[in-house]
Amino acid sequence: MRLIHLQGYTLWLTATSKDKGEAQYNLGTALEAALVYRAFLDRLAQPNDYSYSEFQEWNQGVAAYTQYRFAEAAAQSSYVPAADFRELLGFQGYPALWSRIYQNWPYLVKHAGRATRDRNAFYHLGMGKALALDKVYPAWKTQYFAATGMA
Repeated sequence: MRLIHLQGYTLWLTATSKDKGEAQYNLGTALEAALVYRAFLDRLAQPNDYSYSEFQEWNQGVAAYTQYRFAEAAAQSSYVPAADFRELLGFQGYPALWSRIYQNWPYLVKHAGRATRDRNAFYHLGMGKALALDKVYPAWKTQYFAATGMA
């Protein structure tokens, strides 16, 4: 969990950095932590443990990233749901949902492996990798499906 936290924290630093050089440095640190994590699992655990982690990060983590980005865009749009939908019990507009739920999701990345000590840590780590890549290599999304064989 400490190695997951080290990755998550440096990914969060990357994603929130205002300076490109600093973001690249932090991403390099996250990559080094990921390599140590992989080597640790390869020595200690079953052969497929790292594959499981990687699968969860790049599938569930990127799904969480996508949900985060959709919520962010919806909160900033001028879209107004239909009146019938707005009248449903418990209705909240996208800006309220963004503020209440999604806006702080990057902190889940920062505390991955520390606050969350179950498989959700992989989801947060994957979301952090996607957010970090947005900062230093925005074109990653065009290659995502090709890399996963889903193209």
